[in-house]
Amino acid sequence: TRSLKFDGDTFHEVSNGGAFDLTTKDFTIVARIKTRADGTIFSLCQSGPKWTPDGQSLFVRGGRLAFDIGWVGAVSAKTKVDDDRWHTVAMTWQQAERRVRLFVDGRLDAEGKLAAKANLPDSVVRIGFTSPDFPRPATFFQGEISEVRFYQGRLSEGLGDIEQLATEDASLRARWMLNGVTDSKVADSTKNERTAEVRRGMAPVNHQTHPIVAGFAPNNLNAEWTDRKSTRL
Repeated sequence: TRSLKFDGDTFHEVSNGGAFDLTTKDFTIVARIKTRADGTIFSLCQSGPKWTPDGQSLFVRGGRLAFDIGWVGAVSAKTKVDDDRWHTVAMTWQQAERRVRLFVDGRLDAEGKLAAKANLPDSVVRIGFTSPDFPRPATFFQGEISEVRFYQGRLSEGLGDIEQLATEDASLRARWMLNGVTDSKVADSTKNERTAEVRRGMAPVNHQTHPIVAGFAPNNLNAEWTDRKSTRL
C-alpha cells in the first residue's frame, strides 16, 4: 500500500494542539519521509495567517532537517534528506537542558538549546504544513510521509527504524499511519484518538474575508492575481 502523497497542497490537522506539550515536558517526534523538496513535517501553530512567537515546526529546508521555535531560534541538521529515498527523521527535546537533538536515520545530526517562552494558546497540530508565511521557501510538504509519531518523552534508542519503536510505550501520545489514506480523516492508532483531518489549500486565515470577483477588487483588499507559479498577472 502506498503512503499518502503530499502534493504541495495537502496537509492534516489535529484541532486540539493543547494535548501535545512542547513547552514544559520532554518530547520526541519521529517520521518516515520521502521527498525531493522542502516543506513541513510536523508543526504546532495557530490557525491564523501568520507564523507566531512560540510556534514550533519540524521541517525540511535546503534539503536538510530543521526545527524552529518562533521568535526564539532554529537548529539545522547537516545531512541531506531530499534525495527521493526513504529516511527516518526524528527530533527530541530535553526540558531540563532545553536541548534539541535532530536525528537522520538514527544518527545524531545536530543539536542546540531552544525553548519556547510560553505555551501557545489556541494551537493546532499539523502534518505537512505550518503557516502560509512559514517556513520559507516552502511550507507545504511535497513527497510521501508514511507515518508520524509523537511521544511525550525523550527517546534515546531506536530512532533509526520507526518500525522497531515500541508502540506500547506509555509516552506514545499519537501515531498517524498514512498508508492508503482514502478518507477525509486519519485515525490516531493510540487510545488517545487524536484524529487528523485531511485538508487542502491554505488554511483559513480569518473569518472576515472579502469576495474576489474577476475583473474587480475592492480598494481595501490587499491581493493580486497570480498563476500557480506565483507569476503576477
